Amino acid sequence: MAIQDKQVLNTVLRTKASDALLDLLNGLRIRGAVAGKSGLVLYDRSVKGPKEVLVMVWNSYLTLPQLISRIVQRDPKHFSTDKAAGNSKRLLYQAGEFKFLGNSKCSIRIIFAKGTLPALLFKCKPVNINRLPVLPLAIILLLELKAWVKRYDNHEGGVKAGSKILKDCVDAILNPIREWCLKDFSKALPYFPEATEQLEKFGTYLKESKEQVDSDKLAQIREHLMPQTMNSSNGD
Repeated sequence: MAIQDKQVLNTVLRTKASDALLDLLNGLRIRGAVAGKSGLVLYDRSVKGPKEVLVMVWNSYLTLPQLISRIVQRDPKHFSTDKAAGNSKRLLYQAGEFKFLGNSKCSIRIIFAKGTLPALLFKCKPVNINRLPVLPLAIILLLELKAWVKRYDNHEGGVKAGSKILKDCVDAILNPIREWCLKDFSKALPYFPEATEQLEKFGTYLKESKEQVDSDKLAQIREHLMPQTMNSSNGD
């Protein structure tokens, strides 16, 4: 019988899709890790997870279309492209052999690390959670912050949804049981020189939009960003 609870179903689908994809990437000698909100929920199960899986890769010798094609060729039973949506750059995962999943599918988006990120990801290694490599939580937060500011500055959609993800990231990394995640800020900050300014913009948006915000938590994040960013600037 198929799982009826949608949240449970999405969790199982994301886990199986991530496991299958990362195993294929490993076979291709391409490094990857779960990122974004799909990575956040692996740290904090209280966050409502998405159906989509986001995976970041950073040493691919293939272009994205080539990589997508290679994945489908290697495991056509489980992976296909999203032809119905006219999107050949997005994968669909389906595991029909598991009756409890029914005909449900999971969308997978692969993104390539750009700029100096590959260098950071070789230095600040992914964390293994439930056998899955996941981007360090500090890096997930900084990437989400950077993406949110870009959407906000360009007046794009998804600003409110992005702010919810950012607040969830802040709550997750400041939870005392994840204090060990904070150490990654010091390694990551040189690659995010505008992080403090971006956090200030995010805080201003929350106040002006009257969204519920814990100012103390934002101040704590600022403490982890400010000294490192200042030191980096002084060294330039």
